[in-house]
Amino acid sequence: MIRGRAVILALCAASAACGSKGGSDAGRRPNANTGTQRPNNTVQVARPAIPAGSGTRVVVDVSESHQGFARGRALALEGLHGQVIEASLASQGLNVPFERCALDEQLHCESALTIQQLRDPNTYRGRSGALDVALRKPPRSPRPDQQLPDPLDPFRVTIIVTDGAQSSNTPFNAAATGDVACTGGADPSCIAALLRQRIDEGYGVWALRLRLPFNGRYFSERRIDREMFARTTAHVSEVNRNERSWSGVTLAARRPNLTGDSGSFEFSGARPLLLFVLTRDIPTGRLLVNEMLRRVRTERIGAGTTEDVASSEWAPFEGYDARVTNASRMDSGGAADEVRVDRARAQGTSLTVPVTCSLRGRARVRVVGSIAQGSLPPPSFADVRFEWRREPPAARGVTLAPSAIRAAPGPFEGVFDVDCTGLPAGRFRYTWAVWGQWQLSEQAAQREWWFTESAPNSYEMPERVFGLADMGRNVAGAGVQRAGALSRVTFELTRE
Repeated sequence: MIRGRAVILALCAASAACGSKGGSDAGRRPNANTGTQRPNNTVQVARPAIPAGSGTRVVVDVSESHQGFARGRALALEGLHGQVIEASLASQGLNVPFERCALDEQLHCESALTIQQLRDPNTYRGRSGALDVALRKPPRSPRPDQQLPDPLDPFRVTIIVTDGAQSSNTPFNAAATGDVACTGGADPSCIAALLRQRIDEGYGVWALRLRLPFNGRYFSERRIDREMFARTTAHVSEVNRNERSWSGVTLAARRPNLTGDSGSFEFSGARPLLLFVLTRDIPTGRLLVNEMLRRVRTERIGAGTTEDVASSEWAPFEGYDARVTNASRMDSGGAADEVRVDRARAQGTSLTVPVTCSLRGRARVRVVGSIAQGSLPPPSFADVRFEWRREPPAARGVTLAPSAIRAAPGPFEGVFDVDCTGLPAGRFRYTWAVWGQWQLSEQAAQREWWFTESAPNSYEMPERVFGLADMGRNVAGAGVQRAGALSRVTFELTRE
């Protein structure tokens, strides 16, 4: 980030297991380049399998604004890297090989940063921390010997430490690709686009926030005037009076630079670091994040606020699996006896139901099944809806009676009316799908920490992260947004 805004981004690489399994297509992600407005039921072309990688790369933003963390309480940074990050990696067997790189305008991995250097304010002298360099997939070279390595793929885990995206005066662009969004620098639009791209490549993404003591220059990365800084001091005073989550920590802003483009001022109290975790090995990523959270709380390296640490899984969203399992006739006597429902055949998530009827046949058929939850329940910001959907549409023969499907683990059913009275003799097929629709719930998203702790500009709220709400909404939306069939039932109807 320009003049050193830093986020802790923990990025772990692993294969995303999303949506349903077997023969269903609901878990296949649409293209994410449109941000959260992703086309429904767009099936991706299968990519070649990519090895999970080995070991861990930790990328540390060494831009200038990190100095305040080292001066706030240097042992907090040492504890974060040593007792939290490294110890957690070691406990999961993810520390061999281990590489720690410095990030300013470029990525420097030729000489490893030591724990002692990380607590030294003089380590943080970079003019910017180019997060896009640590995330962007390099262009394909016509010659294999000239191909630059992917910054993530060789590693099973990558952890990037920084305090935020670059400041930007342009509106957030939810639809831009990385190549377009990053032309102006590593602002929230750029980082969101690159994270969306990684989600589409199978990475999971976790975001964690840790508040650490801070005492140093804060960089707005834009020119500010007296009126703008007055808004800053008024906001800081309001936080000190009313913000319960900051109780125990007093914030202060003073000595602004009103002549330079950095818009810097002295800030003390505490500031957030973020952790994002991306992984192709989703279970390993979850275990690592949980271990890091446990160690943060055990080591007590935070600033001492009431909410020093928060976390959220932005991707993958595993949702639910659904499976139709059986079908039977509901009624008897009269026209119902002219309809015979034979033993259903299950294959994967699909069920085939043979039905034979005469010209006088009319009956109701109940189809039953169950919905199973993935490894984790859906996040609170995911809106999940299920329904029966006919594919392709058919005018007559087998129609759906009102049958709601609750988006929760447990049994479900569908009631179908079989009416052979208007059918000619012959064989017919009617297919119905258990259709799932996943999307980001804007109302629920506004209650998430990454929304409430976001700053609308880069100077007024130094205890928050500029553009975090837009970035979180866009990336989490990319992890959630999809639609498709989880299961199907096909009626093979023979009208005798």
